[in-house]
Amino acid sequence: MFVNNRLTKIFQILYEENYYPNDKMATYFNVSTRTIRNDINDLNSILEKYKCEIILKRNKGYQLINKKNVQDIYQDLLSKSTNVQLDNTKDRILQLLYILISSNRAISLEQICQQIFVGRTTALNYLKYLRTFLSEYQIKIITKPNIGYFISGKETAIRQVIFDHLIQMNINNDISEISLTDNRFFKDIDLFELYQIVNKYFSPSKYRMDDFNRKNFIIYLAITIIRLKNNNYITEPPISFMIDESIYQSLEELLQYLKKLYQISVEDNDKVWVYNNLLSSLQLSQNSNQQSDYIFELIDQIFNKVQQVTGENFYNDAILRKDLFVHFSSYITMKNLATYRPNPLLDKIKQNFSYAFELATLAVEDCSLNFTEDDIGYLALHLASALERKTPITTKKKVLIICTQGISTSRLIEIFIRKHFSDKIEIIDVISFTAYQLTNSLDVDFIVSSTPIKDSIVPVIQFDFLDELNSGMKKIQNFLITSQRETFFDKIFNEKFFKINQSPLTREKLITSLCNELLAQGIVPKDFKEKVLKREEIVPTDVSELIAIPHAIDANVSESIIYVCISEIPISWREKATVKIIFLLAMCENDKDIIQPFFEWLSEILEDNKKQQQITKSNNYLEFITNLKK
Repeated sequence: MFVNNRLTKIFQILYEENYYPNDKMATYFNVSTRTIRNDINDLNSILEKYKCEIILKRNKGYQLINKKNVQDIYQDLLSKSTNVQLDNTKDRILQLLYILISSNRAISLEQICQQIFVGRTTALNYLKYLRTFLSEYQIKIITKPNIGYFISGKETAIRQVIFDHLIQMNINNDISEISLTDNRFFKDIDLFELYQIVNKYFSPSKYRMDDFNRKNFIIYLAITIIRLKNNNYITEPPISFMIDESIYQSLEELLQYLKKLYQISVEDNDKVWVYNNLLSSLQLSQNSNQQSDYIFELIDQIFNKVQQVTGENFYNDAILRKDLFVHFSSYITMKNLATYRPNPLLDKIKQNFSYAFELATLAVEDCSLNFTEDDIGYLALHLASALERKTPITTKKKVLIICTQGISTSRLIEIFIRKHFSDKIEIIDVISFTAYQLTNSLDVDFIVSSTPIKDSIVPVIQFDFLDELNSGMKKIQNFLITSQRETFFDKIFNEKFFKINQSPLTREKLITSLCNELLAQGIVPKDFKEKVLKREEIVPTDVSELIAIPHAIDANVSESIIYVCISEIPISWREKATVKIIFLLAMCENDKDIIQPFFEWLSEILEDNKKQQQITKSNNYLEFITNLKK
C-alpha cells in the first residue's frame, strides 16, 4: 500500500503512539525534518479516502486521528510481517531474543543470520551480549554443536524477560494501542477482548486497580496464555502468599473461562504465578493483623526519620497515613512474592518532586525492607502530595501606592493591583505624593508610584497609571520574581564555595575534594564525606544529564552551604551517566527554609535544558550568578 518502507514504518509508529515529535522522527530515520514533512503529506494523500489524517499538534508532535478507520490496514501489515523492522542494533538484538524465546527447538547460526539480516561475526557478538544480559535472570543460552542455540532457565524468569524487554507499553496508551512488538507476540490473542473478560471477573467497582496496573496484569495474563499454548509450563512452585479467598475464587473462575476459550491447560504452578501478579497489581485494603501492625510501625518509622533529619512533620496527616497504608499493603505483598514493579514515572518524579524524592530516600535509609529507586519514587509521590497540603500561604509583600491623579484614579489602581496580585501583595495605603512627603517612616517592602521618587530607602516601581496599566502590572510581576530570586540566590550561593574543575575526576575524588575544603574551614564534621558517599550508595544523586546534587543533612554542620562545581570535563556519576554541574549540599537539619526552596528551584532548572547548558558555560562565579538571574 505504501510506496516505501519508511512510509510504512511512519504509519506503524503513528498508529502505535499517541504523539511523535517531528525532530524525533527525523532522527529515527536519519533524514531531515523537511523530508518527514513530505512523507507525512504523502501519507495523508493515501489515508484521505479512509477519512483518516495525520495532524501536527504544537509542542507534542504528529498524531494519527481516526485510527479505527485504518485498523484493518495496520493488522494486515502485521500479518504480512514476521518481524519488526530491524533499523538498528537494539532492534536486531531484541529480535534475536524473541526468536530464542519463541522457539521450542535449537536455532542454527545460519537461521539466526537470515532472520536478523546480519553476518556470522555480528550474530555471534549479539549472542555474547545476550548471554551476559540474560545471566541477570539466571537464564543461559546453550550451544549444541552442529545443531544450534536455545535458552535454558526457569519459566518464571523467561516470562519476566518477555514482560520487561519484549513488551513496549506506553503508560498513557489504551490496551488496544500496544506496539508492533507486542502484536507480534500476541497475534493469536485479542487483547481488548481479554481486557473485557478481566473486567467481568475483576470489576473496577469491586477490585481497586489503577489503569496502568490493570493493563500490566492483562499483559502478564496474555504472556501466560501464549506460553501455555506452546506447552511451556512452570515446573518449580512459585512463592505462594494467600491474601483473600474471594480474590482467589474470582481468579479460578477467570482461568476456567480462559482454559475453554484458548484450549489450554492451567496447572497449579501457573495458577499461583498468575495469582501473584494479580496481587502485585491490586490495591489491597485487607491484611492480617500482624501485617497491619507492621505497616503502621513502618509508617511511623518513616515519619520519625523524616522529622529527625529535616524537621518535616507528617504525623497529623491522616490522608497520608491512609494512602501509605494502602500503598504498603500491596508493596509488602510484592516484596514477599519477589515481584518487581518498575516505575514508569521515575525520571519525572525526580525532576518535578526532587525534594519529596530526597525525603523518601532519607525515610527508608535504615528500613528493614530493601527499597529500590523505583520504590522510592512511588513513596515520593505520596510525600509530595502531603507537602502540597501543608504548604503555608506565601508571605505577602507590603506595598504603598502613591498616586498624583486623584481619588478615582487611585482606587482604580488599587483595584487593578488587588486583582492581579491578591495572593502576593498587601496594600498598606493609597496616598498622594504630598502625603508621602510628610511621612517620616515606612514599613513597606516597595512603593508603586505615578511620579518619580528620589532617595527612597525602599524599591520604587514607577509608571504612568493612565497610559501604562498593563505594562505597570508586568513591572510589578517582574519585581516580585526578581526580588524573591535574588534574595534566594544571595542566601544559598557564595563565591567562596564555587570552583571550575578542569581535571579528570571520579565521583568519589570530587566529593572528597569538596568535602575536605569544607572540613578545613570548620563547616562540616570529619565524617561528613562518608555520609555523602553513603547517600550516593543508596541512590546516586544525578538528577539530569548535566546535574548532580551530592549531599548530607547533619546536625553538626555549622552553617548550610551549597558548594558549586562546574566541571569542564564530564564526571562519571553512575554507569552510563555523566554530569558537569555539581551542587554539594552541606545542610543543617534546622535549615528547612533553605532546603525546600533549593529543591523547588532545582525542579524548575531540571525542566530547562537551555538554562542547564548556560550554567555549564560559566567561567567564574559572576557568570554563574548572571546565568541564573537571566
